[in-house]
Amino acid sequence: MVETKKLLGEDICNELGINFSEVVNIYPYGSHIYGTNRIDSDKDYIIVFKASRLASGAFKDNAISNADYSIQGSAYSRGGFQDAINNYNIAALESLSLTENLILKNKWNFTVNKYYETAFIKSIITQSSNSWHIAHRRWFMERKVQEGDAQDFDIMIKKGIWHSIRILMFAIQFKKSKKITDFSCANAYLKDILNDKNFNPDTYIKLRDYYMQKLRS
Repeated sequence: MVETKKLLGEDICNELGINFSEVVNIYPYGSHIYGTNRIDSDKDYIIVFKASRLASGAFKDNAISNADYSIQGSAYSRGGFQDAINNYNIAALESLSLTENLILKNKWNFTVNKYYETAFIKSIITQSSNSWHIAHRRWFMERKVQEGDAQDFDIMIKKGIWHSIRILMFAIQFKKSKKITDFSCANAYLKDILNDKNFNPDTYIKLRDYYMQKLRS
């Protein structure tokens, strides 16, 4: 199992043009972890480098991908990933919640060094709200340019609304157990949203607000 994971990790790094020996941790995340992936879904990874800064000089680089975009990566420096954890970035907390058999490389023991519940809740609500507002704005703009009832909205808009709710549901688990224990907890909502023929983000505000209140309580 360890050797198989190592080879897979090396393959991913090769696809992304990354030197495997410079990487300390590789975490899968996204639809393949949630169980919402389709046949054509890309595979997403968080890749943490041992260096204090990335080659770009940044602590984080988004949207690293291979030639056909079937593999997507978010690259962090070691300090950048710890900073994401300290600021309760939900993707970072998801990574820490993975079982050992899912992590492709795990050379550095990252943990939540300090947990302040008020700061945690504030950060999560901000992340959820950002996802919601970006999706809502895109929905509004698409709605303006579409004629009549022919409103086949971008799937990413619907996923943005779902992610807003999913973030809150994951955070409720983390608040209780200091890890996410059920990555599939929000999947039924995604199915409902994707199949909603009369999709309007406002339909889901009460649901979002319910989980916001549950997180606060």
